[in-house]
Amino acid sequence: IITKHYTWYLSGNKTKVDRHGVGIVMRNELRNYISDVNPINERIITMSLKGTIPITIINVYAPTAQATEADKDRFYKILK
Repeated sequence: IITKHYTWYLSGNKTKVDRHGVGIVMRNELRNYISDVNPINERIITMSLKGTIPITIINVYAPTAQATEADKDRFYKILK
């Protein structure tokens, strides 16, 4: 999503409305520094930036304590 001052990079399930989803918001002036955006699933997105030193931003929405052990294990396996 591109607005006047910001661009939103979102990762989520597009086929079903759910309560999960993550994103990264970047000022438009900095978009030239983005080398890669990787929306992995509805809980994980990464963004790589180029510059003097490369930077990778990882944004996650981890399962809460109420989630099943199987959901937690699946999440952390993908995150690893």
